[in-house]
Amino acid sequence: MKNILKHITLGLAILTAFNSCSEDFLKEAGPIDRFGDNIYESENLLNRHVATLYTYYFSGFTSPDRNLVGVYTNMPSRLTEERGGGISSYKWIQTNASYSTGDDSMFPSYIGPDRLSSSVTNYSYDRIRYVTDVLEKIDAYGADYLSEKFRNEVKGQMYYLRALQYYDLMKVYGGVPIVTSVQNSSSDDESIKIPRSTTGETVAQIISDLDMAAQLLPGTWSDPASDYGRPTSCAALAQKVRVLLTYASPLFNPNWEDASRWQDVVNAGMEAETALEAEGYGLYGSSVKDWEEMLSEDAYSASSNMEAIVIQLLNAPESGSSNAYQNNWENGLRLASQGGSGGVAVPRDMIDLFPMADGSRPTPGNGYDSFKFFLNRDPRFYRTFAFNGVIWPYQENTADTLYTYMWQSGSTNYFAGENDNIQSPVFVRKMSGNASASSTNYSLSGINIMEYRYAEFLLIMAEGYAGVGNTAMAAEYINRVRNRVGAGEIDNPNGKMDAFNAVLYERQVELAYEGKRYWDMQRWMLFNDGGDEAITTNNTCNKIGVEPMAGGARRGYFLKYTGTVSGKDDPIAEANLVAADPNSANFQSQLEDLGAWYDANFEEAELSNYMDQYLQQENVFTWNNNYYVSGFRSNLLTQNDWLVQTKGWSTETGAAGTFDFQAE
Repeated sequence: MKNILKHITLGLAILTAFNSCSEDFLKEAGPIDRFGDNIYESENLLNRHVATLYTYYFSGFTSPDRNLVGVYTNMPSRLTEERGGGISSYKWIQTNASYSTGDDSMFPSYIGPDRLSSSVTNYSYDRIRYVTDVLEKIDAYGADYLSEKFRNEVKGQMYYLRALQYYDLMKVYGGVPIVTSVQNSSSDDESIKIPRSTTGETVAQIISDLDMAAQLLPGTWSDPASDYGRPTSCAALAQKVRVLLTYASPLFNPNWEDASRWQDVVNAGMEAETALEAEGYGLYGSSVKDWEEMLSEDAYSASSNMEAIVIQLLNAPESGSSNAYQNNWENGLRLASQGGSGGVAVPRDMIDLFPMADGSRPTPGNGYDSFKFFLNRDPRFYRTFAFNGVIWPYQENTADTLYTYMWQSGSTNYFAGENDNIQSPVFVRKMSGNASASSTNYSLSGINIMEYRYAEFLLIMAEGYAGVGNTAMAAEYINRVRNRVGAGEIDNPNGKMDAFNAVLYERQVELAYEGKRYWDMQRWMLFNDGGDEAITTNNTCNKIGVEPMAGGARRGYFLKYTGTVSGKDDPIAEANLVAADPNSANFQSQLEDLGAWYDANFEEAELSNYMDQYLQQENVFTWNNNYYVSGFRSNLLTQNDWLVQTKGWSTETGAAGTFDFQAE
C-alpha cells in the first residue's frame, strides 16, 4: 500500500513539524553551534539544528518569483518579458549599457564574503560548511545515541541541501570551488586554497550528492505529522534531472546540438519518473479550475495533491506563530480597488503570448484579435490573468469585477475603480487565493509555493526528448500537460529545433510567473544572439526560431474610453458595465458580450510614460554575453589570489578573465 503522503516537500514546514516543542524553538536553538557536538546525542536537538539549517536556506523564499537559495531575490524575474518597469534598478538592460568588471555582474556577492568572519553568517559557503559539518560528525558522535535509520535520513537531507546550494552556484558562476570537508581558516595552509572546478566537475559533485540523497532518503516519510516538509528520494532524483537539463543547455554546452548530454537527461528522467509514479505522483486534477486551485493551496498536508515535488510551506494568518512566514505574492497582485498594493501589470508581449484555444499560436491568421485579446484563448490564460471586465473575487467581495479602463478629461487621465498608475488592462492573478484571500491581510497569505511540480518535470522530459531528436515523445509529454487543462494538443514538431521551440513556449505558458523564465532564457541564451570573447558562438535564438529580447522593450498600454468626457466621474454607468466570470458555465458567451462592450466603448492608447523607461525615453533592451554568467568581485579575487575570473569579466587588475564556464 502506498503511503498516504503524496507530497515531496521542502521548506519552512519544519516550523510546524516539531509541534511537541515550543513555537519559539528556532529562537531557542540559537546560534548554529550553541549546543556543540552534544546535538548528536539527541534526536530532538539534532532535529532542531536541522530546522535551523532549513531556515538558513529557505526563510527568504516567500514569493514564487524569487530565486537562489539563501537570498531569494526577484531581480531575475524582473528581467524577462513577464514584467516591465524598474529599469533604473536593473542597470544591465538599460539602453547601451555595458559592464565588464565582476563587481558590476548580476550576482557578484552570491558566492559569499571576501574572507571568513568570526561570527555566524549565512552565505553560500557557510551553508555548505554547516551541512558538511553534520555529514562529518553525525556517525562519529551519534552512533551510540541515534539509530542508523535516523542518521541516514539526516545525512540524506544534508546531501540534498548541499546539492541545491552548489546547483545555484553553478547556475550563477559556472564552475566554482568544490569543498566537501570542513576547513579551518589558515594563512599558510595551501591545501585549503581550492581553485574553481570546471562546470562539468561542479555538476558531477551535485549529481553525486543527489545520488547519495536518493539512496538515504525515503520515498515518502512514515510520519507526515512531523516530517512533512522534508525532501525525499524522489525529490533528489527529480532535482538530478533538472541539473542535467541545465548542463545540457546551450549556455553550458557548446555542443548542444549533439544528443549526448540530452540523453543523460532522458536516462535520469526515466529513473525519476518510475520512482515518482511508484509513489503516486502525477498531474493534479483534470481541468483548468483544478489547475488554478492547486496553485492556491494553503493546506499543510493535502495528500490529494499529487503534483508537488518540492513545495515551500508557508503559514496562514491564523497560525499564531511568532516564527510565521507568509507568502507576500498576494498583496503584490491585488489592485488598489481590491485593497492591494497595486498589482502586477502585464506587458503587451505577454498578453499576446498565450496560445489560442486549439493550441495554435496567437496570430491574425489563427483568428487572434489583439484588441479583444481574451477571446478564444488557452484556458490557462483566464486563470493566469485578470483583465478589464473579468471577475476576480476576494473574501470581502466574491463577485468583484476588475475595471481598469481610463478616460481623459482635458489633459488629465482618470481610471475606473480607483486604480491609478495603470500600465496595462491586464494583471497577473496566478497563484492568488481568489475568494479565500482577505483584503484585511493579503500580506499574511499562507499559500504554499510549488517550487517544482510534476508539470515542470514532464516538460523537462519533453526537452530531453527534443534534444535526442525524438520529436514524437517531446510532443507526447507536452500534450500531457496541455490535456490536463483542456488545451488543444500540439502536432509532432518538424525536427529538433522546432521541438525545442515548442517546449520552451509551453514552459512560458504553463510555468508563467513561477520564477522559471529567467533561468530558461539564461540557459538558452535567449536575450540576444551574437558571439564575442565571453561566448564565441551564440545563435540559439536564430536556431530555434525565438525573437531575442535585446533591441526591444516591454510595452504596456491604456484601455481608453472613446466617448467625450468632462470631469472625473466615471462615464460608464454601473448598469452598463459588463462582467465575465471564469467559473461560470456561461463564461464563453460572457466573453463574447465583453468583446462587444470593448468594441462599443474602448480603444487602445499609448501610455503617458513608457512601461520600460530610462532617462525619460523608452528603454531599448540591452544585453551582453558576459551577463549570462556572473564574475567574481575584485576584492574576492584580491583576497583569494588562486581564484580565476570568468571570461567576459575583468580581474582586479583590469586583465581579461580566463575561466571558461563552458569547459567540461
